[in-house]
Amino acid sequence: MGTGPPYSSLIAAALAQRRTGLPMVADFQDSWTIHPDTKYPTPAHRTIDEDLEALVWERAARVTVVTRTIAERYGRRYPDLAPKIRVLYNGFDPDDVPSVPATGEGPFTITYTGSFYPHTPPSTLLRALEGLRAEGAVSADRVQVEFLGRPEATVEAEIRARGLEGIVHMRGFRPLREATEAAARADLLYLLLPAHFGEALSDKLFTYLATGNPILAEIPEGECRRFLAEWGEHVDVIPPGDIAAMVAALRRAIRADRRAPPDSPRLRDYRAAFSRERQARELAEILEEIR
Repeated sequence: MGTGPPYSSLIAAALAQRRTGLPMVADFQDSWTIHPDTKYPTPAHRTIDEDLEALVWERAARVTVVTRTIAERYGRRYPDLAPKIRVLYNGFDPDDVPSVPATGEGPFTITYTGSFYPHTPPSTLLRALEGLRAEGAVSADRVQVEFLGRPEATVEAEIRARGLEGIVHMRGFRPLREATEAAARADLLYLLLPAHFGEALSDKLFTYLATGNPILAEIPEGECRRFLAEWGEHVDVIPPGDIAAMVAALRRAIRADRRAPPDSPRLRDYRAAFSRERQARELAEILEEIR
């Protein structure tokens, strides 16, 4: 079994399969040559990668992908090999989601776990907070925002430029347990995907939903929106870059009842369907298929 990225591990698995004849599973945690952000310096570079990707698909007995959108796109790329595809969601580990629900006390807390990248800064949220602070609807004693993940200098600079240092805090990388505890305690969980990432299903989404806490999702049309519509209960979705929609969503969230919502049948079903134990069983079934 090979998992990519890095895609070199998939190439190694394909070469090992050709040498040994043993069945192989190719696990794509992201799409490769069809990824929205994949760029090549020359057509020759693209051709080489496409040939290597095709080798992986030809040698694999099964190909697992992490979203239905990726499955559909690869099904169009390799229609004759589409029967090999299985969707295997990343899911969440119940042991990583502590039972420390939001208390409704102290400042209203908005939490984001994960890193920001140059093409996905939280500018919409920061601009909305700046406007709400200017009109007195947001202040440091009423609202606190925590970003837990890789420090990003451009984001820190924007926080300072908008005068939000007392409200928005970049906490840097934190241990997994600490990050999930912060998510479990949050009054609102912030989810952000760039406008061209319709195929994505963010890993943090699985943990966010498992907490049962409200989610503010700034995401494009696509897989993530469909998943939230199916499994989310306390979710506000806005288009990427829509500042007015962000302001309205923040107003609704801050005014809402802050007591932790009780576990619902849908939440219990979600936790059962997407636990890592369940995903491991599904992987075991795939391996049994090719024995």
